[in-house]
Amino acid sequence: MPGSLLAEIEHGLVERPAGMRPTPSRLVVRWWLLWDAGVVLWVVTLLWALRDGVQAQADGVLLHALLDLVAAGTAVVTAVLVRQFTLLLYADRPPRRMLLVRLGAAERSPTARATPG
Repeated sequence: MPGSLLAEIEHGLVERPAGMRPTPSRLVVRWWLLWDAGVVLWVVTLLWALRDGVQAQADGVLLHALLDLVAAGTAVVTAVLVRQFTLLLYADRPPRRMLLVRLGAAERSPTARATPG
């Protein structure tokens, strides 16, 4: 479901006709494949943890490492996808960047004066 949802969002962002069937870009397809690989690998790792033996534990460590790599790859592709969608969303105008000019206490009123003390 997440991949088809992203394909629909992308379809709306590139302003294709509503009657046209959404075709996901290569980036969305890559994200979808990484997501699916992560889910399958998670299930395999979970089931592998039920096995007994030292070799099963060693294989489980390798499966966990592979799962971490797939998760990191999915995170990177997700960041690129969010950036791409943001650029499509703000194609006419760049997003406004806020800049902090001054940080400090509230301005004192002209009548308030410090008294020596």
